[in-house]
Amino acid sequence: MKFDILKEAEKYLLRYIPPSDDSLTAKQKFARACALMDLLDNPQNKMSVIHVAGTSGKGSTAQIIAQILTGHGFKTGLTVSPHILDFRERTQINCMNVSENTYIHYLEEIVPSILEISNSQYGKPTFFEIAMAHAYFSFCREKVDYAIVETGMGGRFDASNTATASDKLCVLTKIGFDHQEFLGKTIFKIATEKAEIIHKSNLTLSTVQSKEAEKAIKEVAMQKKAKVQFINLPENIFLTKTKTEFHFSYKNLQINNLKTALHGSYQAENISLAVAAVYELGERDGFSVDEDVVRQVVESLEIPGRFQIQSLQGKTIVIDGAHNVQKMEAFISSLIKIFPNTHFDFLVSFKNGKDIASMLKIITPLADNMYITEFAVDDQGMKLKPISTQGITHTLKSLGYDDYIIDKNARSALDSALLFSSNILVITGSMYLVSELYDKIFYKV
Repeated sequence: MKFDILKEAEKYLLRYIPPSDDSLTAKQKFARACALMDLLDNPQNKMSVIHVAGTSGKGSTAQIIAQILTGHGFKTGLTVSPHILDFRERTQINCMNVSENTYIHYLEEIVPSILEISNSQYGKPTFFEIAMAHAYFSFCREKVDYAIVETGMGGRFDASNTATASDKLCVLTKIGFDHQEFLGKTIFKIATEKAEIIHKSNLTLSTVQSKEAEKAIKEVAMQKKAKVQFINLPENIFLTKTKTEFHFSYKNLQINNLKTALHGSYQAENISLAVAAVYELGERDGFSVDEDVVRQVVESLEIPGRFQIQSLQGKTIVIDGAHNVQKMEAFISSLIKIFPNTHFDFLVSFKNGKDIASMLKIITPLADNMYITEFAVDDQGMKLKPISTQGITHTLKSLGYDDYIIDKNARSALDSALLFSSNILVITGSMYLVSELYDKIFYKV
């Protein structure tokens, strides 16, 4: 199969969005992902993989690791999900989307294997399984030095977990409640599922976790005869509207007054975990972490959709894709530190199944007004259903909050907020809402 333009490739991939009534178990889907990688001769095990899982911060941490390694002169592959503007964000080389021709070329090469799997006992692979296979295949063909891979949702049965080499470096960010219907109802079960990215002899780094999560991670590591290390939290975190500053320390590496343009104390934690990961790679692979490079990269970091501050039509907008309680707590905590004694309006939408009552309890004490909407994206490789505006307003009423405006169209809701809001406008609740509005906010489209 040939694709003349990228749009044709995208249409092909979107044919593999799984049906909403898909009855296959996670284990069956993972077996299919493994079978697809077998047909491709398992490129994921022919490179050095840094595998990042967790509930909060995994996308940021993966991107930070990739940027630091790229800054040290290594050729890197990076795959993240969801994407914000372009599905090629799922296949990046040196922190840049691969060219349209390159993406098409490698997709054409793996199409025969996709068709073979589709016609086998396994059935059609999903968009995410194909996107992950494409990333691994492309990274192998491009001969990257390191492939930094963000899990999609869990760990054990995630399509990214086909990478099983003993030299894989596992990185675990903060673990909390999310996707309980798939991962389990307790922190211990959720942490166990995510820690299952650990395979035999894999060195594993984790940020500080709750007691339940730490216990689960240690148990999985022990079963896999893997070494796990919990890094210290950064110290002396100082937040302003323009920077986050903190002290970093890990083993023999200490960097004081490390500054970043990223906002939020949680980003100091993500950066610390990322730098520790690069340090461990250096110890293993024989290179030294260059403090100047780390400072330069960290200072200029910008991660789409994570606590970005932007001016639009004379209004200050803060945009963050916080989509679970843990992320919302961390985001709002940093928001009020950076903007103390400030009035806010909020534009929100949430994915179906989220604990919106807990998230809205965090938001409403700060909100003068709320704009309630529904995201409408169809290019993320899955059937996405937002919580209805009626569902959100019902929850708000139960919380005793009634200062809201309803507009089901997210882009016109943003127009209304820009027209009528006199406060800082905060857009949050879903990365899919961020994806839908990102070009309008940052590129004035």
